[in-house]
Amino acid sequence: MKKVILALVCALGFGAFANAQTVGEGTLQIDKKTSMSAFTLQINVAKKNVEETINAKFKAQKLSGKGGKGGTTEYNNVTFLDIFTNTANGNKCNIITKVVEAGGNSTLYLVVDKGLGNYVTTSSDAANADLAKQFLTSIVKDIYKTELTHQIEDQTKVVEKAQKTLKAAEDAKAKLEKQLDNAKDDITKANADLNAQIQKLDELKAKVF
Repeated sequence: MKKVILALVCALGFGAFANAQTVGEGTLQIDKKTSMSAFTLQINVAKKNVEETINAKFKAQKLSGKGGKGGTTEYNNVTFLDIFTNTANGNKCNIITKVVEAGGNSTLYLVVDKGLGNYVTTSSDAANADLAKQFLTSIVKDIYKTELTHQIEDQTKVVEKAQKTLKAAEDAKAKLEKQLDNAKDDITKANADLNAQIQKLDELKAKVF
């Protein structure tokens, strides 16, 4: 059922998300002394879901990252453009990523370093810069799918909790109704006994007077 819901949401929702993301170039500031040229993806998705998606993408390419300065993730000695699914190019590079969230929007920074701070940019390497931007554009649907999947999981838990609450209320109602039925029976019996005792009392009084 969850897969069906996700398929429907994706089919209906991704079109609306088309204008909710921007791919460009910028600067990743590591600290006061260190900055890097980077490709950027700005998207209205939670940071954790962007990180989960990009990590899964790299893992699928058998790339293992490690923590770097300033909250970055580094993928060292990568066969250049492996992550862009172009295996014809055998060059090596270092890939650095970082996700920053502000105001409900996240920015994914993607640094492609050919070595010694020789960063791929449109001005330095237009062809590979274009591939980097294509890569960021290509993962947008995957990022939204990750977020929607977690939203569905969270909402499923909310629904299940509401169902349990309803079931508890229905069980309490049934218990009260049973108690009410028993009380009605008790009242009927008590009323009959009372009438019988009153009649007996009246009979006794009649004998005296």
